[in-house]
Amino acid sequence: MEKALPALRSAENALKVLEKKDIDLLKSFKNPPRPVKAVLHGLCLIMNPNPTDKKKNNETLKMEIDWWAASIKVL
Repeated sequence: MEKALPALRSAENALKVLEKKDIDLLKSFKNPPRPVKAVLHGLCLIMNPNPTDKKKNNETLKMEIDWWAASIKVL
């Protein structure tokens, strides 16, 4: 656990420098980069694990959870 403490402190310090304009920029993305989607997907799983927004996947033609719409709500 003690090895994780420096990483947790670094993450906490990174969060302290975020401003509202940074969050607004994320919200404005229509199709964000994959790492951004991955981080916010994880955040959704923690804060809102059962989103109701769905969209049609153009490759599989199936309805899937729209994690980006859920991410915007969490932000």
